[in-house]
Amino acid sequence: MVSTAEGIQLIAAETSRLKEYVERAPRDRWRLDSPCAGWTVGDVIGHLGWAAEFFADAISQGRRGITTPPQGLPEIGSIPPAELPDFIAGKAREYQQDAGENLPDAFASSVDRLQGIFSIMQEDEWSKECWSFRMLQPASNYVNTRISEVVIHSWDIRFPSDPEARLAPESVAVARSVNILDSTDDYD
Repeated sequence: MVSTAEGIQLIAAETSRLKEYVERAPRDRWRLDSPCAGWTVGDVIGHLGWAAEFFADAISQGRRGITTPPQGLPEIGSIPPAELPDFIAGKAREYQQDAGENLPDAFASSVDRLQGIFSIMQEDEWSKECWSFRMLQPASNYVNTRISEVVIHSWDIRFPSDPEARLAPESVAVARSVNILDSTDDYD
């Protein structure tokens, strides 16, 4: 298991690589199908940007003792688990559509905002309860969730145009330690 501080460092490094890729990549790559069934590369970028926003909102509220849903999100447990993937996909596509050709800037702004919140958290704030789709959870849970999001989805974004894409070696080790990669799989 990695510490919260180590997780935040990994997220920052992986996000930095991803921001650079999204900025440099030709816009036509956003229309490519990603390894996420039914999602384009642009949808995945939109998912990471949108998730960064709601993570930032939930953590910011939790720091102040507010556990109600961030604006535009449902009450805890109100979406049946089977419907949650479609809800999330809709939000990702909405984020991408709203950003349009400015997707790289919107994405960078959203992930930088989340990273900024991670950087100002005090040690005693990581245990504060925050809203999430299924239940209240400590703010620190968002770090582990974000690790899996950026590690796996950065590959999902790069792979369609680069079948030789690999995960960063430091990401593989951390992802295995938080049980998002099987230790027998060859990711590096």
